[in-house]
Amino acid sequence: MVVPKDVLYSPDRKWIIENVGAEPDVEVAAVPGESLQGRDKQLETAVAMLNRALDRHSTTVPAAPPALPSYPAKGQVPGPGF
Repeated sequence: MVVPKDVLYSPDRKWIIENVGAEPDVEVAAVPGESLQGRDKQLETAVAMLNRALDRHSTTVPAAPPALPSYPAKGQVPGPGF
């Protein structure tokens, strides 16, 4: 038997119970046997939520900078970079 040696409470004055993890934002029921079929409902739900968030907050990718030459032009060797 292991006896807890710490007692914790949260900023909103509630006792924190041991062995209780973070509450999920969205609960997704695990369906027995889906993993044997190569499916993961929790992962699929998370990816769908992220895709919806990306659709709402689309971003643009900046243009790439100009390509650097492989070797500097003759006589234009840069000095130390530090």
